[in-house]
Amino acid sequence: MTEIRIYQDEALRDDTDDAVEGVGIPLEWSETMSCSTSTLPVFSPSGDLVASVVDKTNIVVRNVDTLSVVSYVTCLSPPSYLEWSPNGAYILACMPKRAAVSVFCVVSMSEEESSSSWMCSRTEPLAGVAYATWSPTGDHVFVVSEFQAKLALWSLKDSSCDYGVIRCPKFANSYGIGISPDGRMVAVLVRKDCKDSVLLYGVGEWSLLADVSIDTMNAAGMVWSPDSRYIAVWDAVYAGPRLVVVSQHEVVHTASWASQSGLGIRTVQWSPSGHALAIGTYDTDVKLLNTVTWREMHVMKHGVVVDETSHPMVAAFVEVEQEAEATDSAEEEDVLDAYLRKSSAPKEESCYPSPKKSGARSSLRSSNQRHPLNMSVDGAIAPTITTQYTELSLPVKLPAPRVGSDEVNPPMGVQKLFWSPTGRFIASTCEDRPHVAWVWDACELVLDTVLIHMAPIRDFRWRPDESDTLYLVCGSRSVYIWGPQAATCVHVADEKFRGLNLQWSNNAKVLHACSKESFSCGFLESLAP
Repeated sequence: MTEIRIYQDEALRDDTDDAVEGVGIPLEWSETMSCSTSTLPVFSPSGDLVASVVDKTNIVVRNVDTLSVVSYVTCLSPPSYLEWSPNGAYILACMPKRAAVSVFCVVSMSEEESSSSWMCSRTEPLAGVAYATWSPTGDHVFVVSEFQAKLALWSLKDSSCDYGVIRCPKFANSYGIGISPDGRMVAVLVRKDCKDSVLLYGVGEWSLLADVSIDTMNAAGMVWSPDSRYIAVWDAVYAGPRLVVVSQHEVVHTASWASQSGLGIRTVQWSPSGHALAIGTYDTDVKLLNTVTWREMHVMKHGVVVDETSHPMVAAFVEVEQEAEATDSAEEEDVLDAYLRKSSAPKEESCYPSPKKSGARSSLRSSNQRHPLNMSVDGAIAPTITTQYTELSLPVKLPAPRVGSDEVNPPMGVQKLFWSPTGRFIASTCEDRPHVAWVWDACELVLDTVLIHMAPIRDFRWRPDESDTLYLVCGSRSVYIWGPQAATCVHVADEKFRGLNLQWSNNAKVLHACSKESFSCGFLESLAP
């Protein structure tokens, strides 16, 4: 068995005076483990195993608790991605370059006995393979051919295509094939004769339940509501902001509105309860719709300046470099000035004030006050320079990248947005200000926090529990954590690590941060006062 060492910070484990209830702090980071550049590691549905690709073609399955290798197999070609079956017994490997899809059975064995056993492989030498995903039952695989010519449903029992094919699927990704959260239906977005429609199939018999035509110019994607009642479909960017909501039999709502940029919708996310719909546009706005009345509730505007007039409840934090030892306030101001010089925005256009003096906020436990927790979790070796969040006084002008006047497609619009699992908060980023993360209070309909970083945000995820804790990476060894009453930076043990992606296990116990060719698992706990 291959054992992975775990770095522990006992000092932090015992130091609970500065801990905030409901904010998960990584107490243990594993050594970095190798993974393929193009294939991200994935957790099993139970969260007990994690699969990754090593040396381009080797699939390695590890036990999450010990990170020891429990199973492995070699593919015929480098897979573009891996996907666990719904029951966690099999792994699907999609290999478009070889026009093949392979499914492997995961068997916990020692390396001396055997590796994962091969179960099924399917090739499409003529049509090719662009995308593959599991059916809700786990005994069939959806396979989309190159150029979206057809969608086939292959049986794993005899490798047959029992239910025919669907012609002209719209996309070869999850935006074109959507499984309802209750697992009873599958929606396929298709385009025939220059018209879009949504096909609904029943799981099991795979019979066509409905064919709903939608009034879109060129649909760009769809997403199911959490209660499996509705499907939100949005139009292409050049069609302007246009949203169509489909039920199981008909179109129930169509919305369109004026756009300053003339461009449309970029991302759509349902709230966990399904009672609200968040729509991110190219105008850098997030529009909230009430899904009961289908009326607009609020518009969240990502402004250039954050002040108390527009956002009276907001707190602003900026990431700065600092020596491992504590510095006085004058040194903190020098560090912030250095950050401003590094910012892509011209120095004369920046208007950051000096960081607040220590003690500006009386109590970390206060219900309406937030503080930076300047902790470094580095295992055995602590670097000389670390990063931390420092609170800023308002108003704050947000940094923006320099864009040439001849830029054909300047960065703009809401790039990502995610609801917290409780539905209380929404986190969002905009492409025209990639260093900044906005956290909105969806209950009070106000901006809660702005997080400003030294590098563009590469990924962010909510912890999948009721803690309302947000985790971010910006291409450095730091992992940034925000909670309703605190913000902090922690660090992966490997100094060469550069975090690009994050993924949580479904049981909310382990977070993996993925770099270009390695990943590290963080084992988190909730520190209570």
